[in-house]
Amino acid sequence: NFSDNPPVSGWQQQFMPNFNGKPLKDITFTDSLTGYALIGYDNSDSNFILKTTNSGDNWDVIRIENRQINKISFLNNDTGYVCGANPLTAYLIRTTNGGLNWSNVNTSATGWEITNMFVLNTDTIWTCETEIDYYIRRTTNGGNSWTQQFTQTSSLDNIYMYNGRIGFMCESSKLFKTTNSGDNWILQPGQQAFRDIYFADSLLGWKRNLVAFETDTLVKTTNGGLNWFNIDVPRRGTVYGGSLYPWSHVDYFSNLNKDTIWG
Repeated sequence: NFSDNPPVSGWQQQFMPNFNGKPLKDITFTDSLTGYALIGYDNSDSNFILKTTNSGDNWDVIRIENRQINKISFLNNDTGYVCGANPLTAYLIRTTNGGLNWSNVNTSATGWEITNMFVLNTDTIWTCETEIDYYIRRTTNGGNSWTQQFTQTSSLDNIYMYNGRIGFMCESSKLFKTTNSGDNWILQPGQQAFRDIYFADSLLGWKRNLVAFETDTLVKTTNGGLNWFNIDVPRRGTVYGGSLYPWSHVDYFSNLNKDTIWG
């Protein structure tokens, strides 16, 4: 929303349909024209999957869900996934025709909610799931069966896989790394959880930390996540040497490649 601080020339404010103030929960684009978005709160009311084919100038509702929706991910223009929760029942749905039709993907029999996921391909998917405890689960056969890979008593917030072997996941204050597809997760001592993360290769990566609101910034690693250092990001027109002006911070970022980043 640029209404309070008009952006530099070249940006135009866009408007999504207003569903009585329900928030935009997630958004993804598969190319410069085609994008998908999730609108809604929880399973107490209707939630919506939207699609644009003209770079966000117009959005159409392509599916209504009377259950909570948490995350959307597309592999290409046709194949995408949405996860969430029916009361105390995790669900995962898939489209193979750009959102025209959706079908259920088998999930673990006991999951209450899928809070997050990472889709590597149509066979291999990792999920963060909530039950009495919290779990990382993986399928390598498109959901026909699932393997539980990690369990703990505090919420698992996020998961990101650079490839089929190397990846990261986190809870509220801890960062874990795997180098064997999630069979083992190794705590990274002294490293913070992430709100957003991206790796250009197995060594070079960025993440937005998720602990101290006033001091977190964009950090970078050049050794596969062993060490991270602050990046000087302009905030309110001024560079503050890696520290943040109060209430001004990088929430999310997006990489086109290792050189071009928006935050």
